[in-house]
Amino acid sequence: MFFKKGLISESHATSTVARYTVAGMTCQGCTVKLRNALNSLDGVEIDNISYRTGDIDLKLSEGVTSSLVEETITKSGYSIVPAQ
Repeated sequence: MFFKKGLISESHATSTVARYTVAGMTCQGCTVKLRNALNSLDGVEIDNISYRTGDIDLKLSEGVTSSLVEETITKSGYSIVPAQ
C-alpha cells in the first residue's frame, strides 16, 4: 500500500478542491465506507469517489487540513497513492 498527498487544484473563496488517489478500494461497499467516513468530517464535501480508479474529489472548507482527510482515509483501512 502506498501514500499519495492530495493534489490541491484550485481555491475558491471559502473552499479548496483536492484530489486523492486511494489504494485498496475494491467494490462499491468500499466506496460507501469511505464516503461515510469522509461525510463525518465537518467542512468536507465529496464531489466524486470511484473504487474503479481510486480517485476521490473533495471540496475542503477553510480550516480543513489535508492531514485530517488523510488520517480519515487511512483509519478507514485504505492507503493514499504517492503523487507521480
